[in-house]
Amino acid sequence: MRRLAEEYAWYAPLYISDAVGDYLAPDRLEVFKQACCDNGTQGYWDLLAQFGECRLAEMGVSYREPRLLECLGCGSKFREWSIHVGLAKKVGFRIHFCYDCYFKAFWDQSRPSASMTRDDMLNRVIELAAALESIPLATFVQNPDLSTASEEKQISVVRVLLTMPSYGAYVAKFGSWLQVLILAGILADGTQKTMRGVRCVALDGHECLSLAEKAVDDWLSSHSIPHEIEPPYPYHPYLNPSHRMRADWKVANTFIEYAGLMNEPEYEARMQEKRKLAAEFGIPLIVIEPNDILSLDLKLGPLI
Repeated sequence: MRRLAEEYAWYAPLYISDAVGDYLAPDRLEVFKQACCDNGTQGYWDLLAQFGECRLAEMGVSYREPRLLECLGCGSKFREWSIHVGLAKKVGFRIHFCYDCYFKAFWDQSRPSASMTRDDMLNRVIELAAALESIPLATFVQNPDLSTASEEKQISVVRVLLTMPSYGAYVAKFGSWLQVLILAGILADGTQKTMRGVRCVALDGHECLSLAEKAVDDWLSSHSIPHEIEPPYPYHPYLNPSHRMRADWKVANTFIEYAGLMNEPEYEARMQEKRKLAAEFGIPLIVIEPNDILSLDLKLGPLI
């Protein structure tokens, strides 16, 4: 508890419940939870937090006073305690910007971009890459987290984020975040290596997860075949209960799958489920495996 008070100051009560819960043996915690329920008290975590605060007071532990700071974004004066804990976590509780600036940088997905040209938007991405000293991945831009970064890097990155349109604005303008990185010159060869392959952009602008997928997409484009990417499979209570299963492409009423990892049992099982789904609903399905990439005319020729 002393460590929590020292590390998190006025945020400490939010962590005391977890700390006490971790300290108790699992069976003792269950007994406590059941006792709370039996007495009509559902918020047992709140009780643990209250207990922790009482113990800190008994121990004579007090939180440090929140500093009055000047925001490095807008220049306004603010107290540290005014920053929401969710925002404070993103910078490892090393606070240098006011609530409004942190909110705009990390959470505001409606940052305007109407006044910015395409070049301005791409320049902001280049600045972000320089501040991060790495490729700004889509996952970071959608949900920035600088909790492990140095304070100097935090400050540089937040300052850039404050000037950038939202992730959604970039996708709406350029089609995909991968396309943004390519046009900004951050991915010089137009590709990004991942554990699953090489992410790249097809000739028609579709984002592909591998060079093989790009070959299929480019084949469809080169033969002027209209195609939709990631069409959803129909809902099925057993085979697709979440309604999240998707194919790679759809041409008219035909689904196309590139099955590049059939050597992985889980992947193969999912592909079998897709085959069953297609059969269940009478959907024509073309499955392309790696050996088929060199003979796409044979696999996809009937679509012409």
